[in-house]
Amino acid sequence: MADDLLLIQRPDAPLGDKIVAAIRDAISVGALVPGQRLTERELMERTGVSRTSVREALRQLRTLGLVEEAPRGGLQVAVLDRATVEHIYEVRSAIEPVVAKLFTIRAGDDEVAEFIEVGKFNQTLTAPPADLASFDKPTAAKVLIRGARNPLLGDIIDTYHVRIQWLRRVSLSMPGRWEQGRAEMMEVADAVQRRKPGEAARATRRHVAAAQKAALLALSQSQVDAETLTW
Repeated sequence: MADDLLLIQRPDAPLGDKIVAAIRDAISVGALVPGQRLTERELMERTGVSRTSVREALRQLRTLGLVEEAPRGGLQVAVLDRATVEHIYEVRSAIEPVVAKLFTIRAGDDEVAEFIEVGKFNQTLTAPPADLASFDKPTAAKVLIRGARNPLLGDIIDTYHVRIQWLRRVSLSMPGRWEQGRAEMMEVADAVQRRKPGEAARATRRHVAAAQKAALLALSQSQVDAETLTW
């Protein structure tokens, strides 16, 4: 992890919130991986802030489920096991079709155009880009959430998205998943453009079901033991 990734620039927002955001981003891009130990001293050095601020940030991260007790004491980035992944995708299956439906009903034409553009659904991409981690940032999802006009849904999605982002990138690298996933999202985009909320919701539900299957396969292929995913 680059030394400046977690460095906190002083301060126009509470330091605890800034540390939480920095660690969330580091987990999302894979700079901090499940099972990686987190010590107060290292975080103080990397962020440049006080022990009190670091402790408050870690408390918030534990509440969000992003940090947990390590087996030998201390704290670590939360580990994904099969049950956790299944629970997350159950929530995705319930929440994301609603977001797609509300977006299709409530979003302005400019927001629909933005969704198509940032998701590159108006382009032919036959293979994953070389910088998949950068491309996979949830920009299209953010447009959907904003256009759905329900910030509570966004809060729910944001929490679980961080936890599975690394696994999503792994699954997208599996043979055929990029092409399949893109085709699924093209169906969502088509329904949104035609202002068909029911179709958008159903297409999103199919996409989440397929994504869950791919994520669980990626999980099983990445496991060191039979129960817990570690890197």
